[in-house]
Amino acid sequence: MFSPFLVLGVLAGYMGLMLLLAKWAERSAEAGRSITNRPLVYALSLATYCTSWTYYGSVGKAVVSGPLFLTIYIGPTICAALWWVLVRKLTRIKTSFHVTSIADLLAARYGKSHRVAALATAVAFVGSVPYVALQIKSVTSTFSMLAGDEAELLGVVGPLVVTVMIVYAIVLGVRRIDPTDRHPGMVATVTAEAVLKLAAMLAVGAFAVWLLLQEAGGPASGLTPERLEDILRLRREEGGAYVLWAGYLVLSLSAIVFLPHQFHLAVVENADERHILTASWVFPLYLLCINLAVVPVAMAGLDTGLSPARADTFVLGLPLAQGNAALALLVFLGGFAAAMSMVMVSSVTNAVMLTNHVLLPVISKVPALAGLKRRLLQCRWACVAVLVLTAYWFERAIGDSYILVNIGIIAFGAVLQFAPAVLGGIFWRSGTRSGALAGLSGGFLLWMHTMLLPALSKGGHVWSGPVSEGLFGLSFLRSESLFGMTALDPVAHSVFWTLLFNTGLYVLVSLNTRQSQEEIAVLPEFTGLPGLGDRRVGPGAEDEADLSEKRALMERPLREYLPRDESRALIDECLQSQKLAGRTRISLTALAALYGEVERAFSGVVGAAAAHKALSQAGVFTAEETGALSDVYGGMLARLRISPDEMARRIDYHIEREHLLTRHAAELKETLRLRDQEIVERKRVEDALRLAEENYRGIFMSAPEGIFQTTLKGRILSANPAMARILGYESPQELMELVGSLGDQVYAFPLARERVLRTLEDKGVLDGMELAMRKKDGSLIWCSIIARATRDETGRVVRIDGLLSDVTEKKRALEELRESEARIRALFDATSDSVILMDPEGVVLAINAHGARRRGLMPEDMIGRYIYDHLPPNAAEIRRLQVREALRTKSPRTFEEDRQGFFYSITIYPILDEGGNVRQLASFSRDITAQRESEATILRMNESLEERVRERTRQLEAANAELTSALEQLTRAHKQLVESEKMASLGGLVAGVAHEINTPVGVGVTAASHLEARTQGLLAEYRSGGLKRASLEEYLGVCDESTRMILSNLRRAAELIRSFKQVAVDRSTEERRSFKLRAYLDEVLLSLRPHLKKTEHEVVLICDPELTLDSYPGALSQVVTNLVMNSLVHAFEPGVAGRITITALEKGRYVLLIYADDGAGIAPEHLDKIFEPFYTTRRGKGGTGLGLHILYNLVTQKLGGEVRCESQPGRGATFTLTLPQGGPDPT
Repeated sequence: MFSPFLVLGVLAGYMGLMLLLAKWAERSAEAGRSITNRPLVYALSLATYCTSWTYYGSVGKAVVSGPLFLTIYIGPTICAALWWVLVRKLTRIKTSFHVTSIADLLAARYGKSHRVAALATAVAFVGSVPYVALQIKSVTSTFSMLAGDEAELLGVVGPLVVTVMIVYAIVLGVRRIDPTDRHPGMVATVTAEAVLKLAAMLAVGAFAVWLLLQEAGGPASGLTPERLEDILRLRREEGGAYVLWAGYLVLSLSAIVFLPHQFHLAVVENADERHILTASWVFPLYLLCINLAVVPVAMAGLDTGLSPARADTFVLGLPLAQGNAALALLVFLGGFAAAMSMVMVSSVTNAVMLTNHVLLPVISKVPALAGLKRRLLQCRWACVAVLVLTAYWFERAIGDSYILVNIGIIAFGAVLQFAPAVLGGIFWRSGTRSGALAGLSGGFLLWMHTMLLPALSKGGHVWSGPVSEGLFGLSFLRSESLFGMTALDPVAHSVFWTLLFNTGLYVLVSLNTRQSQEEIAVLPEFTGLPGLGDRRVGPGAEDEADLSEKRALMERPLREYLPRDESRALIDECLQSQKLAGRTRISLTALAALYGEVERAFSGVVGAAAAHKALSQAGVFTAEETGALSDVYGGMLARLRISPDEMARRIDYHIEREHLLTRHAAELKETLRLRDQEIVERKRVEDALRLAEENYRGIFMSAPEGIFQTTLKGRILSANPAMARILGYESPQELMELVGSLGDQVYAFPLARERVLRTLEDKGVLDGMELAMRKKDGSLIWCSIIARATRDETGRVVRIDGLLSDVTEKKRALEELRESEARIRALFDATSDSVILMDPEGVVLAINAHGARRRGLMPEDMIGRYIYDHLPPNAAEIRRLQVREALRTKSPRTFEEDRQGFFYSITIYPILDEGGNVRQLASFSRDITAQRESEATILRMNESLEERVRERTRQLEAANAELTSALEQLTRAHKQLVESEKMASLGGLVAGVAHEINTPVGVGVTAASHLEARTQGLLAEYRSGGLKRASLEEYLGVCDESTRMILSNLRRAAELIRSFKQVAVDRSTEERRSFKLRAYLDEVLLSLRPHLKKTEHEVVLICDPELTLDSYPGALSQVVTNLVMNSLVHAFEPGVAGRITITALEKGRYVLLIYADDGAGIAPEHLDKIFEPFYTTRRGKGGTGLGLHILYNLVTQKLGGEVRCESQPGRGATFTLTLPQGGPDPT
């Protein structure tokens, strides 16, 4: 066993090392040397799938269910073979739409829907909370095992672990507002933890094998198949094993991708899709290695006498049982790492979903919360705390019940509900938002009914009616035999029905509902080949849309969530991405591309749904601009005579081709780099160089892109068939024979050749320059060139290696788009403000539709006329003065106008020409009437607020004084009632004993009176001389009978008095003594006989006469008396005889005193409250509610024991008292 402080110290050191590792990883990333942007790191980070449930629970599952535990790892292994299709597609969608979570993915696919995102967030949160609780439970339980008898600190360790988890998640994962940024610190930490838990698991596995060999006496007779089957009980499964295995496989197949933390690591944190190829074989290999230790540990644990009931603790219990302290500490750290990595990543991704899809919609609908938009980072911190604290509460609430043991599979069942909506969304074009909502809702509700509810019911946390009797009392709706299906295992049963309903509802509703425009717009990106290239359109004419105005409109919603500098930086990055930086006017199609890029980038901050809503309300496009864009694209489709879907497919084809060319170019660059290295090391690695050249030659001859080598002057040294084909030649030989120099015969423009050579001389690399080339027949084509200059030892360029791609079709498509864009004119912004463009004289040059409608006119009615003609005289004069001032100062002027109770804020901007003179004026007018009314309301409220606060303070102080006085009175009353109850009990005892003594005394008095009368008669006869022998003999007979009667009743009265005296003395003193329990209970029951005789109740006492108890007999007497009186008052109806049984049993160092009656019993709603003070069901009928409360205090405090009650209505009540036989421990 370890000191708790030692364990905490080791944990502190470990966490410090992890923080240092995270800091180093982040600094390396900032310096451009990221250690996490590597395939192996990416693959190992996915090992977060192996949580503490895997780390500890696999051995337990192997012991209980045999090889069934392997399904949790076979499923991900099968899925890994599909990652290059599935995860790669999800990664590309993430890049295109700045997806931050699985809820964001669904929202982006189904029309930027808040409801879809919120529902997905709810599913993820409900599934994550118990799973996180399981991690917390594993850490605290294993700490208790290490600390042993000193585990009293466990009450502090739990909150401490929760606090550390919250701080770690915030420090490593929620430090930036845009979660699509990489988290190198977090990824480096989970990767290191993956290595640690694998090393610890293999170490304990090797230790288990060594133990088995030691016990077997050597390797020859150790690990036999018979021994393996005998220890693990690996028997052939029952008939439903195949279905059960299938259910577990389906769950694990989906969990490896759709668990929120797995989705975050596999998709959101993916920096290069080529890493997926490495992960496809490294991750299954990791699963294989970590499971090598499961069977040996299970065998060794059973072989060394560890309890199969605690098989989940074998991994730690085995080294502890063998006294291997170092290994035990390593295993504990491995389990801590497994739990911490899952909690950290799950907290990050759940915090993002809760903030973006639950909190932000609430903030947008509640104006009072608008300030939180600028506090999104702090909101995410709070969401991290909410998740971990909720999980901790859940863990404390359910304890060691059935649900915690099985929560891993239950969580897998929750995330399984994402599969139809996600897979259908990226592979099926007909999926709709309504279908996703219906499927996800139906599957989630059915999962709760068929999997979560039975688990909670078996753990005793909820009513079991729906499980045993069926929902609403309908037997065919029983949770584990839905619609009468009883042949399936509960897990397979839930998987079958949830997938059936989820998928069925998704498909049926989708087929019967229509997709929105937003859904249709993203279909090519989701169901096609998203993220394959850049879909920017050309810059177009420069006189169509004012970029600065449009930028300001797009910045406005961003500033509600981000500081001004960050908003500008985000827009600048989008301008750079679209190659629009430095432009002043752009075409509408370029504006549309920029708008989409800004929305995708902004979605990384607030989620796809919120970003779409915020920008759509910004009014970037006017109605005329929207119509113009529709006309442009419609005209383009009409000229091409193709459908929109065909257009999308063609664009996807060319983008895919461009992407492939780019990939091949990158591969070629890498090949060339390797080739250069091989040339330098030719003598040392000749064989390797020859193999590399053969591989290169294969690529060279079969590549679809043109690959060439030339001298600096353009003489072709080599070319592949694709190069010849692009330039119109039959073969590379014909190309090299007929073309003396690329610069003279192939380049269409000599200046282009010079630009290529200058770039190669200066930079050594040419990356994607597009040039016009001349084919053999003289026709021109456009080609993209990627080239690299190879230099000799002196630095002189000796050859050029390059890649040539034909991009003519791409250029033609872009030219057609530019021609269409040239016909589109940019109009004013469709904002809610009134916007007027006028000359210095005040003549209206242009006005937006809103400004004209405000005046009840059409725009053409105002253009060409003075703006002052449309204003009231006073307003017109103020407007003239402000215009003159703007002309004089050449700076904006802002003022307010009051027009018959309506207030307007007006800003006049002077527009200067190149000479610095005012050429035009732009006037922006905004209705601020509501703002003014709000300000007035606030002022009025402030006037009375201070007085109301003072008055409320006085009221609270008075109420506090009254409450303090009432509390003191209640405390005194409570003490008085308790003493009154004790005295009333003793008084009742006295009255009863007095009544009981009255009977024998009365009989004795009667006998003495009779004897006295006969004596007087005999004296009379004697004095008269008439005394006869017969009279004397008769008198002597009466004397004998009366004497016996008097003595008998006096002895009975003495016995009663002696019993009462002992009981009364015991009750009135605090003396502790040793006494025979049976004899003392007889005396107590004898003192209670008057109460029991009112109705002939039967009292049965079962107790060994020799059973001795060293305790406080007075307290015990009070306890038994209270129990009997409680039964007489509450259990039995007046006049109805009952049965009371008192049983005393000796159990080791304790005595069990079981008191039972067959009365009315206690209703369930009262059972948990019977020991509370003043709680009684006889209020107003003499009951004070203190009897059982006093009993509870006497048993737990005075007697040092425990008491519990079990009862069912109509079947009586049973009180079980557990008392220490040697008396309570001194305190």
